[in-house]
Amino acid sequence: MAYDFSRFSTQSFERFVQALAAATVGARIQVYGSGKDGAREATYTGHCRIANEDWRGYVVFQAKYHEITETPAKNTA
Repeated sequence: MAYDFSRFSTQSFERFVQALAAATVGARIQVYGSGKDGAREATYTGHCRIANEDWRGYVVFQAKYHEITETPAKNTA
């Protein structure tokens, strides 16, 4: 199934990533808003299951949104 992410704004994309993080590891994530957030969308400390494995520690959720779409190679760089 293909998804069209082109209609996201920078803010709505950040909220989407935060919601995915909460759905993945739980609602106890620390969500960061706009501004000086250390380039983090959210963090989590504790136990969770990732890729069917138990994990304990500190997780940083970070995502980048490009307002101007380039080639995949340019976006990655």
